[in-house]
Amino acid sequence: DWKAGFEAAQRAVAAQPQTADYWRLYGYAASLGADQSALAQQTAEDAYEKAVALDPANTGARLLYAGLLIKRESWSKALDQMEAALAAKPELATSPVVADMARMYLIDAQAPRGLAFFAKLSTARPRAQAIRLGQAVMAKELGRKDEATALAEKVAADPQAAQTDAEHAKALLTSLKE
Repeated sequence: DWKAGFEAAQRAVAAQPQTADYWRLYGYAASLGADQSALAQQTAEDAYEKAVALDPANTGARLLYAGLLIKRESWSKALDQMEAALAAKPELATSPVVADMARMYLIDAQAPRGLAFFAKLSTARPRAQAIRLGQAVMAKELGRKDEATALAEKVAADPQAAQTDAEHAKALLTSLKE
């Protein structure tokens, strides 16, 4: 019953309004009713914004907020939240997260932004092949074939790379040869 959870979270926020995690929980509870009410969606967004304002390193709030923004196709704002979350916690840059971000950068015609972000993130996590693969996809989109090829080759050749990342890198290399 999302309403009971929402009311409990609302009481927690009222009791301790400076606690970011309570705002995150309040936002999450409101988001559960967001499909039923535009007011609930706005309440969730406002709560996540408050959680982030109180604790900018609250990656949970940032990612939940990004999820709401994605649902309403607010790509740039969603990317703002995801980039901030990954900058605070680079280990969150898993293959699915990087792939989702790459899709958003492409949908929103922000490949340069994506390439720059993935390049910076790659310095924090040089062994994270998912990030390198994201860089390769952005480089390809920008017509930087040599750079995309070099990045994809590193992913494809790394025995430590996740199998799906290696397969995607090989597919990208094939498409670069066409």
